[in-house]
Amino acid sequence: MGAGKRLGFGADSHRNNLLALLLILLVFAALGLRFWAEHHKSLYGGPQQITQLGDALLINNGDALYRISPSGEILSRHDLSQLGYANNLTDLHGLPDGSVLLASSRPSTVRQCRLETSDCDTLLDPGQLPEGRAYKLLHGPDGTLMIADTSGHRILRVQDLRNPEPTPLDITAGLRFPNQLSWHNGQLWVADTNHHRLSAYHVNEVRGEMLGSIEVIGHPDARRTRIWPTAFAFDERGRVWVIVANNLLRDADVLAYSLEGRALTRIELPEGADPVFMTHHQGALFITDPTRMTVHQVDMNDLRVSALGGQFGTLLDELRTQRDHYATLSHIGLWSLAGILVLGLLLASGSLRERLSKQWQATMGTGSKQHPHLSNRIAPLVNADRLSGVSWLEPDPKRMRPLQWALYAGMACILLAPALIIATQVYWAPEDADASPYTFRGLMAMLLVLVAVILPLMWQASLLLKSRIGIRGGLLYLRDHRGRAIQIPAEVAVSSPMHISHGPITVVLFDGRGKSYYDEETTENTLKPIVARTHHLGHINFWLYQLKQRQTAAILAAVLPLSGVLALYAILKWL
Repeated sequence: MGAGKRLGFGADSHRNNLLALLLILLVFAALGLRFWAEHHKSLYGGPQQITQLGDALLINNGDALYRISPSGEILSRHDLSQLGYANNLTDLHGLPDGSVLLASSRPSTVRQCRLETSDCDTLLDPGQLPEGRAYKLLHGPDGTLMIADTSGHRILRVQDLRNPEPTPLDITAGLRFPNQLSWHNGQLWVADTNHHRLSAYHVNEVRGEMLGSIEVIGHPDARRTRIWPTAFAFDERGRVWVIVANNLLRDADVLAYSLEGRALTRIELPEGADPVFMTHHQGALFITDPTRMTVHQVDMNDLRVSALGGQFGTLLDELRTQRDHYATLSHIGLWSLAGILVLGLLLASGSLRERLSKQWQATMGTGSKQHPHLSNRIAPLVNADRLSGVSWLEPDPKRMRPLQWALYAGMACILLAPALIIATQVYWAPEDADASPYTFRGLMAMLLVLVAVILPLMWQASLLLKSRIGIRGGLLYLRDHRGRAIQIPAEVAVSSPMHISHGPITVVLFDGRGKSYYDEETTENTLKPIVARTHHLGHINFWLYQLKQRQTAAILAAVLPLSGVLALYAILKWL
């Protein structure tokens, strides 16, 4: 077949074009369903921040604040939009007078709001708080407002809400990503997340002196990698309950410690729970879980866990059902896309086998005289040294050598990367570095997976550049990097926009932009006439042809990336 003829899904080109158009439309439909469902699914965020507000609880859920009773009855609902917020709150804190403090990251503000009238006073604005940070709030018994600036690694103190001026506290021992704050026994307690501890401080107007800490690492009931404390609450029995997340700050454990730091027990939440915030109220822990779209209620007497019921529980059930509906549609879109792509590859593969089976019934030459015979087999491999009179074409060194040296330099960098990272961790990492052993091992495992995927592909590419094409009489010769060669008429060779191939040997002729690696005279007078006589395929069909011929480069290009993705997914789940 000449280079100008098209390759379709069989013999009927009109039918093939319609089928190709249908597959393209189905791909876009599957992608559209996937993105549309994911967008609507993201609108159901689930319950997040929770605080006490008098005898009730106040919970941020989606685009509204819900004031509910401890039994789950909805007392009132307040749209965030009426309070001047989108769904970007970072914390809320109830005040004794019935108002509530709200903190947001964009815009970075702290406001005091009266929910019954939706009136809000801005206490701190973007001119006083950096944009895009998470802020945690605590109103003390003396009227002082404490603000944890999480990514700023500091605590701000506001003496008077009527004339708020935030002043950073000078904290001894430092803070790394402080999260929830709480007063207990006259001390300021901080979830010092990246130091893996809860810290207690005696504070005055300018300074916080560390009095003690509870180290969360080493709890015997904790699951693997649960070392990052994000929220906590004290109960009436002198225990502190801590939400301790994994390396992705998800799937946390709820662990109990004594005030002296002794590990006590763990709350057994349902499978797949993802607790994020909690508060202690009327002898029970209330823990929000946006992933399961629920609020866990824990009885402090026997640690029995139940889902918060009442009207709010019913509302969450309805929202969960709607979110699951969109999640199902999203999965349908994803698997439909995968199925359509597989179907397209199968159709293309079937067409390729059909057409190549005809092409392989070609006339093979055995010298200057043609003795035609029919064969459906690939030409045999011979030692290239035994072939005399073959003119082997050599690429232009100015075009080929930079590519070869770039591949060699890339392989050297990939081989050195793990050693450099280990040396950096051992010799140059700062003393207060926060990476846990699990994080370091996970990063090293991911790096090794990338090395195991990329290095063989680059090595195969470098070997492929050593293959050569030759001519003698009316025959075409292909030679691989090991000196094995085949002789064929050009009409039984297969070419792509970059390569020419037959059986197990592929030779690189052009780069991705169609520019030849050979000089202009050789390209115009020799290569292009040869390629014009070959069976021309697109990139995908040519790769399928290579797979059918069990070429190592094509097999590695198919297997290694998929294996790498699966390995990285397994590592992330392990972390």
